[in-house]
Amino acid sequence: MSFASVTLDFGDAPLFSDLSLSVQPGQLIWLQGKNGTGKTSILRLSAGLLRPLNGILSHELAGFQTGPEKLVSYQSHKDSFEPVLTVGEELSFWAELYDYTEPIIDLLHMIGLKDQLESKIQTLSAGQKRRLSMARLLMADRPLWLLDEPKAGLDFQGQELIETLIANHLNRGGAAMVASHNPIKIIGRQVRKLLLETRS
Repeated sequence: MSFASVTLDFGDAPLFSDLSLSVQPGQLIWLQGKNGTGKTSILRLSAGLLRPLNGILSHELAGFQTGPEKLVSYQSHKDSFEPVLTVGEELSFWAELYDYTEPIIDLLHMIGLKDQLESKIQTLSAGQKRRLSMARLLMADRPLWLLDEPKAGLDFQGQELIETLIANHLNRGGAAMVASHNPIKIIGRQVRKLLLETRS
């Protein structure tokens, strides 16, 4: 996955210009910066949800070239679930969409929600919804994870879980791009920091 001299413009002035970066298998890119500097926009560009004004955006990872729908999984900072569904019903929908065949209860055990199978999503806490978002990410099984504030709303154990899941993904040859105000601690893996600054 690479950006080559990419410029993003929302009309008034470029949010950023001449941005070049690449992410390789086993690597994590940590996007840092104040609000409004373009962290989320970089993730949305990578997911194919925005188009650059100029430059080249290549969706290729480890020789696998395709569109973003087969390469990336994007986790927004806003959790989008059907609130009236149960956790099991929500994940069953995504399991069918992604051809996920493993037992859902095993996945819930992995993310610390094994007792919430029959719980309505509208009754979950913000941290539990973040965990549920990670379950959907694991179901999709895409090589490049795009995560926007994945630690938001999580307690210490939840934050450790997120870091463990990311580390496991990198160890399997995946890659990740993470926008986060919180430190990302991935021991023994390559973590590159990209600091975005407000344009004057």
